[in-house]
Amino acid sequence: MNMKTVIYKRIIQTIYGKTKDKQILDIIHSTNDDHIKCKEWLASELQKSKIYFKDPKILVGGGWTGLMAHLLGETFTNASSILSVDLLQHHKDVGTQIFPHIKFDTTNVFEYSLQDFDIFVSTSVSP
Repeated sequence: MNMKTVIYKRIIQTIYGKTKDKQILDIIHSTNDDHIKCKEWLASELQKSKIYFKDPKILVGGGWTGLMAHLLGETFTNASSILSVDLLQHHKDVGTQIFPHIKFDTTNVFEYSLQDFDIFVSTSVSP
């Protein structure tokens, strides 16, 4: 881990320990080491499975601030669209700032027809 990453992590951990703001705590929690590890694992496993779609449409349910959608975009570079869906507006607000290349929606993911997508993932996974 490079020094810049160590410093950023220390800053985030300090903020996490000092604030009582539930939205800020939620945002920090959405990208903690465990979340990153699990989402990287899922993207890696999908890549290993040799799933191939020409220009796949990807739907992420419970997308939080878009980390999973971003990692899937790095894995499926040929994706025609990636949509991250979460019920909380502040996840969309923050996610569009962190990952401006990802589309976000705030609705129940099951309002979408899953048949309209090639890949559907839920963020509730762990290795």
